[in-house]
Amino acid sequence: MTAKVNDIEINNWVDYVHAKFSDTSRFEIEPDNNGYKVKSKTNKTYIWFDIGDPEILYDCQYFNDDCKGWSGETIGGANEWDFSQDYVDALNFVLEVPIHNGWLAVDYYFNNKLLQSKTYTKDKSSTIFADFNGGCIGVALFPFFWSFLKLIDLGVIGQKREIVIDPIKTTTH
Repeated sequence: MTAKVNDIEINNWVDYVHAKFSDTSRFEIEPDNNGYKVKSKTNKTYIWFDIGDPEILYDCQYFNDDCKGWSGETIGGANEWDFSQDYVDALNFVLEVPIHNGWLAVDYYFNNKLLQSKTYTKDKSSTIFADFNGGCIGVALFPFFWSFLKLIDLGVIGQKREIVIDPIKTTTH
């Protein structure tokens, strides 16, 4: 099966990575365990691809060294994305955020320890697309954990950092 990205015909997810990020003035592609890590040359953003078989994408996430938040859109729903134009288009849509739009990360700390990180589009009223929290303890103690985060949100205790991550394509070199 073939698909297209940037008007280039591609045959699998490995081809996708190389065609999508062919602008070497903005991106550097490195092999990484089961896939590739794409480093932005314009900011501290990374886009990570977990590709076991060239025909199957297990996950794609992006993150930035300035914050603790990361994306999680491709880990919901299907466990793997077969190679097709529909999935190529879906992944292009997800990658609009780091490449063209940027995002907002809100990190919550108590005693200099990260408690939670929420990742949004630049509009904080948008749906959270990744939410790292306290794991099993956070679930078990949900009412306490939620109240604690509200106190941090109000500035009563702890610290909240809101970090705007500019998009790769508009950040200067």
